[in-house]
Amino acid sequence: MILEFLPYRAAEPVLATLISAASNAKNNNNASKAKLYVSECFADQAGQLKRFRPRAKGRPFKILKPINHLTIKVAERP
Repeated sequence: MILEFLPYRAAEPVLATLISAASNAKNNNNASKAKLYVSECFADQAGQLKRFRPRAKGRPFKILKPINHLTIKVAERP
């Protein structure tokens, strides 16, 4: 509920991943959504997009755009 109203740009992808993890647990493992909790959550570095931007005298300047993988694992409370 809190993620829906946070003003941060990262809240939307985290919420989408959390909803997907809960749906997967319900469909694949027959888990009750009411008993689920986040057991593990982490972000790993996936790589970098390499781009170039022209600078003084037409020389290229390297720009690195990082990409991350978001992993959320849910478990059912006993």
